[in-house]
Amino acid sequence: MICKNSHDMQNLIRVADAITTTIFRALDGFYLTLILFFLGLAVWLALGPHGCLTLGNPNDTPEFSTLAWLAMLCAAGRGAGRKPASISTAALGAKAGSTPS
Repeated sequence: MICKNSHDMQNLIRVADAITTTIFRALDGFYLTLILFFLGLAVWLALGPHGCLTLGNPNDTPEFSTLAWLAMLCAAGRGAGRKPASISTAALGAKAGSTPS
């Protein structure tokens, strides 16, 4: 358990907030530019001449249907969202079985 009392918890929150704010302010424009670049690249690849390319041999059939791919992407997104919650719960010393607020 990292935080032994409420004073330690307040210090942890204050330090984490200061670090996060500093990083976000320093990298704000770079992050926005990078995200817009990759979003534009994805749209260009999807709608451009490369959007109809298929992987594998021309006669191969896909192993999974479009619906199966969407289900896998949804499941991966749900699983990725659970990891930060479990880490923060453990770091803040919550009891097993409790839900983070």
